[in-house]
Amino acid sequence: MSSPTSYAEANVRPNPLHRGRQRFLGFLFPSESDTWLTVFRIGLGLQVTLHALFLRSDWHYLFTSSGKGLVGRELGEAITSFESPLIPRFGWLIAVGRNLNMSEQTVLTVAWVALLSAGCLLLLGLFSRPAAIIAWFVHLCAAESGGLLAYGADNFMTTALFYLMLSPLSGRYSFDHWVAKPKPNNPQALGFARRVLEVRLLLCLLHRRPGKISWQRLVGRL
Repeated sequence: MSSPTSYAEANVRPNPLHRGRQRFLGFLFPSESDTWLTVFRIGLGLQVTLHALFLRSDWHYLFTSSGKGLVGRELGEAITSFESPLIPRFGWLIAVGRNLNMSEQTVLTVAWVALLSAGCLLLLGLFSRPAAIIAWFVHLCAAESGGLLAYGADNFMTTALFYLMLSPLSGRYSFDHWVAKPKPNNPQALGFARRVLEVRLLLCLLHRRPGKISWQRLVGRL
């Protein structure tokens, strides 16, 4: 006959399923500060800003219509449309601009200014989430419209901007925090955002071709 002590030990002994669940949740939601997110935001802001500045003189040459550019925007967009019609590209913006009586050159100029402005805002931490969304969208349009001229770093940059715009922004070291005085970010939410980014980048590094990691290029950009 079992003693009361043995029953007590059995009740105290942790359940393997419960212990595994706690470890899994601990892996997904580690407690983190917003320091990593600040470094991530500033680094991407600097990259976007320099990227826009370096492309300043060649922006129209690369993304203008066929017969004027190096390869022609239509060719890159045709390849992108064949793979998925849902991937954003400059053709969308130019079509909207035509309905507003804007020339192709004007639309491309506005897109470049938007990309440069978004990079500067990310550096400052001002309007961080709208800036991240604009930077991601314009850079994705540029990467897909320039299809044949894009390279692996463009894919990583688009992926990083996507996860930045979904991360809990407005950290301590940003103008958003100093001006709006928002509530502190949840440490578990910061840890989850970092863990998801780490897993995504790990999958990219393990895959033979990082630019085509997913079953579809649109999903691959996420």
